[in-house]
Amino acid sequence: MSLKNKIILFLKISVSLVLIFFIMYRIDFNGIIHSFEIIPFSIILFAFLLMSFSWVIYALNWKLLLSSIPFIKLQKFTLISGYYSLILPGMIAGDISRIYILGKEGRDYENIAVSVLIHRISGIIGLFIIGLGGIIFSIHKIPLSVIIIFIVGFILGLALFFLIPFDFICRFLNRLRNRYIKLGKIISSLEKIINIWKIYSRKTLLLFYSLAIGIFYQIINVLILFILAQTIGIAISYTDWCWIFTLLSFALFLPISIGGIGIREVSLVGLLSLFQVPSEKAVALSLFLFGLQSIFALIGGFLEWTRKKTLTSNSLSS
Repeated sequence: MSLKNKIILFLKISVSLVLIFFIMYRIDFNGIIHSFEIIPFSIILFAFLLMSFSWVIYALNWKLLLSSIPFIKLQKFTLISGYYSLILPGMIAGDISRIYILGKEGRDYENIAVSVLIHRISGIIGLFIIGLGGIIFSIHKIPLSVIIIFIVGFILGLALFFLIPFDFICRFLNRLRNRYIKLGKIISSLEKIINIWKIYSRKTLLLFYSLAIGIFYQIINVLILFILAQTIGIAISYTDWCWIFTLLSFALFLPISIGGIGIREVSLVGLLSLFQVPSEKAVALSLFLFGLQSIFALIGGFLEWTRKKTLTSNSLSS
């Protein structure tokens, strides 16, 4: 690891520690412990099964876009991406791991990159759609700034999905190639990505299916949060959880901490304070959600360890 990467990693760990210290300093630990104690095992099991189902749906959406690869393999790499999203800053790290690992197997990097990108965009648009739905049907007054963020984000997401000016981008890349000859290889890869994306853009029905699955995936995630919140006494409607979850998810996209630690807690405490929810309950909910996600990240970590071990064994025996 280079010195620059070490400094960045140190800063992100520091952000997580500072945020955690800031939150923990202001709350009563007994309140957190009590919130954990009142969650019955049946709810924990149900939440685990729901999250397992959401991982299957997530991989199914990717399979829709990358039909040439077996579903089991995509499910495996989806879990591995969850592992890298936990130990590295931001969810983008998980997406990069999917592209890198599959591409290293000798597959088409550009095609995999486009499938991962469209997969991620469908999930983001799904977030904005359920968030807007939550705002529309909420009985509470939502800040105007939040409404504007959702509307702008939704429009931009749809534009990325359906209205990309492919020909203009290709002409621009061609000019770059003529001007910077040394960048020819990189520009060629970018052109290939654009051309593959252009092919996907013509498959309107496929994109709508992907978008529908992305919405369904986010609905399940909100349901998990809603059930856990209700169990520990956070009485917020499902519709309000829709826009809260969307804002929380985008906060976790920020690559400024490790595994979203600190960001998740501060975001939930701030958002739930709008509903007069005690900080202890907000932190308890955040920690429980993080615990569930960590289980699947550990499964992904084990799969990654076995994958690397198999590769090492094969290289030694050949």
